[in-house]
Amino acid sequence: MRILLVAGLDYENPSAEAVLNGLGKAYRRHGHSVRAVSLCLKGGSSRAGRKMPWGRLLSFNCDWQALLVRELRRADVAHFHSYHGHLEERVVAFWRACRAAKASPLVSFQGYGDPWGVTPDAKERALMGVFLSEARRVTALSRFCARQIENDVPALAKRVAVVPDGYDPEEMKMAKPALRGGAYVACVARHSDAKGIDVLLKAWKLVFPRANVVLRIAGPDRMVPRGRFKRQARRLGIAGGVRFLGQVSRRRVWSEIGGSLFTVHPSRYEAFGMAVLEAMAAGKAVVATRSGGPEELVTHGVSGVLVPPGNAAALAAAILRLVRNPDWRKRLEAGARREAGNYRWDLIAGRYLGLLRSNVRGRQA
Repeated sequence: MRILLVAGLDYENPSAEAVLNGLGKAYRRHGHSVRAVSLCLKGGSSRAGRKMPWGRLLSFNCDWQALLVRELRRADVAHFHSYHGHLEERVVAFWRACRAAKASPLVSFQGYGDPWGVTPDAKERALMGVFLSEARRVTALSRFCARQIENDVPALAKRVAVVPDGYDPEEMKMAKPALRGGAYVACVARHSDAKGIDVLLKAWKLVFPRANVVLRIAGPDRMVPRGRFKRQARRLGIAGGVRFLGQVSRRRVWSEIGGSLFTVHPSRYEAFGMAVLEAMAAGKAVVATRSGGPEELVTHGVSGVLVPPGNAAALAAAILRLVRNPDWRKRLEAGARREAGNYRWDLIAGRYLGLLRSNVRGRQA
């Protein structure tokens, strides 16, 4: 098949980069031709023809519809990843292009219904329902996310397939050697209310005086104004025990995970939990919240520890227990690596390909 893989985000976004690279390479290993597109915000820099680890990236930041129509007509099937779950400009451009090209795509939701994001009104939810009714198939990363979509779009009840994200074992190998220095706990997350970094910092105030470890947070600061969590760390008196690394490369992400004692994921809301999965794939125990997707990834007491979202005391207790109990940590590491084996991109691509083949048959009919 000739597959058009479209991300409704800039390629520079870590989630879009992980999906386009991991799924694109996996589709090719399955013997299919792939063209990848990322839809930039207008005014962003054009990246058309950018070299990716497995091919060329087409990145549009102007006249999305005309360019997408051309690419859709060249492909047998289209696989679109929506990241925000509302009719933002990029989603509308893709929808219109599909109508013009008479294409019925596979639409996969990387997120939906984030209470800290944009909340669609009744009109927008109705329009989203029309868009999804014109898609041949719809998927979500977790049962949690699927239920949210089905609640908003009743016509899709029991029709949203659950297909999670994956990880690439080969990408893990590009990590640099473990970082030198003292012991640390890693958190990979953008700065946002949904990710719960403020709760983690409150928990760290309870951890820092009682454990000789540092917290390292890797992720872009997109708060307005910026620097909110750095200021919070100073107010809490823990600035000496926290390192804010900003947005880092995929190679550095794997290095940060690999050099850590374990990773912590304090989200209030999580449609899936890519950072949770990647930590498990690297053989790390995880402390995560019962915030949606992580509950389906992590088996409590087997591959990690689950705590209530927003509960700094529970989060601190779980972190301290893992710091102080290396034997238990090792048992969780073995369980994490074992459970993550079910999420390799090659396996996930195989599940998507079953849905995409039905799109091809429908198009031919």
